[in-house]
Amino acid sequence: MGHREEGQHPKEEIVHKNPLLRVLSLQAFRSKSAKKGTVAEEHEVAPRPSRRSLTLLPFKRRASLDRKQVGDKKEGIEHKQVVDESPSLDAELSEEEGELSAPSDDIMCTEPAGAAAHPEGSQKGLVPRMLGLLRSGLAATGDLTKLQVPPQFNMPKSQLQLYGEAIYACNQTFLAACTEGASPLDRLLAVVRWHLSTVRSPLFGKAPYNPIEGETHHVSAGGLRLLAEQVSHHPPVSAIYASHPSKQTRVLWQHQAAPRFTGSAVEVAIRGRRRLFLDAHGEVYELDSPNLSFRLLPTPLAQWTGHTRVVCEASGLVALVHFRAKGAFGWGKGQGVSGKVGRLGADGGIKKGGEMLTIEGHWDGLVHYSVKGSKKSMTLLYDSAAALRGIHAPQVASKTDVAQLESCRVWAPLSKALLASDWETARKTKKGIEDRQRRIRRERKQGGGAFVPAYFREKEPGEWVWKGPGTEVQDAPLVF
Repeated sequence: MGHREEGQHPKEEIVHKNPLLRVLSLQAFRSKSAKKGTVAEEHEVAPRPSRRSLTLLPFKRRASLDRKQVGDKKEGIEHKQVVDESPSLDAELSEEEGELSAPSDDIMCTEPAGAAAHPEGSQKGLVPRMLGLLRSGLAATGDLTKLQVPPQFNMPKSQLQLYGEAIYACNQTFLAACTEGASPLDRLLAVVRWHLSTVRSPLFGKAPYNPIEGETHHVSAGGLRLLAEQVSHHPPVSAIYASHPSKQTRVLWQHQAAPRFTGSAVEVAIRGRRRLFLDAHGEVYELDSPNLSFRLLPTPLAQWTGHTRVVCEASGLVALVHFRAKGAFGWGKGQGVSGKVGRLGADGGIKKGGEMLTIEGHWDGLVHYSVKGSKKSMTLLYDSAAALRGIHAPQVASKTDVAQLESCRVWAPLSKALLASDWETARKTKKGIEDRQRRIRRERKQGGGAFVPAYFREKEPGEWVWKGPGTEVQDAPLVF
């Protein structure tokens, strides 16, 4: 038996297997000791993590901690403190920790996604904690879009920035080249090339910040000017408009990520609409987004999957592009993509006998196309390494012109804390930003008001359009 304080009842030595009972019994003992004037020992027993924190710990580790304490107690070993050296995943903070009273004056633009390679499997230790987080989040809300993700699982940028980067963060002018094709087929292939360039390697175990209501991201890249806005918080809907006046090219996107936990993976359907306007040719291209898959078991893997279309009704051409999922154990090199190009049929696919070209390769490597039935003459369509080589974070051209709700300003304090691995500051900062937004929404609701986006309007339920038709996006204070 371990050492027992005078007057302590033997039953108070029992180590409960139930974490909640263990915390309650420890608090009761401390309260009794304080009333008797008992002086705590130099190495006082630290309280166990909260029930929620224990839920988020790796399952095997939780069980081993409980078994170890009970077993050691039987052997007469008294534990004064249990230290979890991994960063805390408990996202809840006490009210005393406060909130941010106003947006930050700092501005931080981080490297675009895809700027650096992230080896698959490098985040494998996160799998048990991710499973615990997802299960507890679903039990609490039933909706993954409302899941409060601890900072350890965040990348230093918001989802709004990721959508914008997919369009402007490329060192080749694929978008501008779309209007330069001599024939409708040349232009369709150029749009397919740009479509592939918007897909960036996802990072397993890391999620972007959920953009706040009214958040914007305004960037100039060469002749392209882009403005993105978060037009809805729940459900999370982002709208993006970009224009390239000298090329008479415009882009209009709207996206809503709809995650679903299957028990062994998180499948994220990217709903919405993508349109590319080549005004010089009177052509409008409709594009689909592939879906994201974060597979936890049996092998951790992040990948883009699904069937997408690139269709132009004006020219009567369509490209069917399939992002292939890897096998259960992630075997194979690269992320496969295959497809066909041909005449548009009544069903939206390629009409019978209308196939013209085939597409094959890896979207994170090389993609080629060839004339149907002639695989010997393959023509390079897309080179991922060349397209993304040397991309960098946008630069601040005019700090005074950066909007208060610009992504790079809203999330700057949190991003700095994440990059410094200062988890306590990150936790407080994130809670402060989220609390401030809850307060704003609550006060708006109490006043009978409704949020009105600054740059987009809802033309029809679920369809967002640029508020200023015929007007271009202005030069941005952030330059890529």
